[in-house]
Amino acid sequence: GRLYGEMLEALFSEGSVREPVEAKVRRIQHLLRTLETRMIILDEFQNALAGNFIKTRKFLNGIKYLGNKLQIPIVVAGTMETLNVLKADPQIANRFPPAIIPKWTLDDDFLRLLASIEKYVPLKEKSNLTERRMAQRILELSEGTIGEVLAVIRVLAKDAIKEGVERIRFEDLQVPHLKSLGWVPPSERARYTR
Repeated sequence: GRLYGEMLEALFSEGSVREPVEAKVRRIQHLLRTLETRMIILDEFQNALAGNFIKTRKFLNGIKYLGNKLQIPIVVAGTMETLNVLKADPQIANRFPPAIIPKWTLDDDFLRLLASIEKYVPLKEKSNLTERRMAQRILELSEGTIGEVLAVIRVLAKDAIKEGVERIRFEDLQVPHLKSLGWVPPSERARYTR
């Protein structure tokens, strides 16, 4: 019920907390058909592990039921822990064959990613993030994941605005400088959470 409630909230169609689950599913069906939705993506799926076994089973059954009712693809995304969640139910595991997304490498795709990100960074001057050594340094700092690429650029863009520089410079991409801004390398952060 909570999953359906959150979906309705995201669709700006909240209902009563006492609304029956079946009524929520009917409203979701109606809204998604009206919006001509062709796919549902559930991100951060590993968070389904937060509940106990019974809650996790209910959650997985809810997704299964939703998939049957809507007849549109449902994609789940998350960390490797997501596979553990999916394996808890063989029927769910069959519906979601895993596809591991490799880390970024310094290639044309990565440079295009940086170019597209730079278009949306609210800085007055061009940072030239696609310049080879800038791109290489961002790739190293991010450890090849898109979320970390965005995190590094976000921290540096905020600092550039605050300092009045209005662009990200190569010298800003040094670990001591980033750490002084509160950034923690992803591999160090992973050690803290274990």
